[in-house]
Amino acid sequence: TATNVRNRTSGRLLYSVNGAASNPFAGGTLCLNSPWRGTPIVGSGGSAKPVVDCSGFWTYDLNTELQAQPGPQAGDTLHCQWMGRDPGFAPPDNYALTSALELTLLP
Repeated sequence: TATNVRNRTSGRLLYSVNGAASNPFAGGTLCLNSPWRGTPIVGSGGSAKPVVDCSGFWTYDLNTELQAQPGPQAGDTLHCQWMGRDPGFAPPDNYALTSALELTLLP
């Protein structure tokens, strides 16, 4: 889950089993080595328009991805980061990137 996300935006969880990185991306830093995969896009919810605030959140049950074949396996270390659109900035910098997370899958 990513919290304090701009309300009424879309995002997806990106993940890689190929290690961490520090790649410039859309005015931020993409912290995943390629190739990476992405979950389905989710909405952030939050305050109704016309309010613009950071009351939204993106959430996804990673177990859905883990059951997909081929998917990450027990023992894999995943590097994860949420990415979404942020209409508060002009293209090409209209992306939101969270901090990254590293986790190891247990059986």
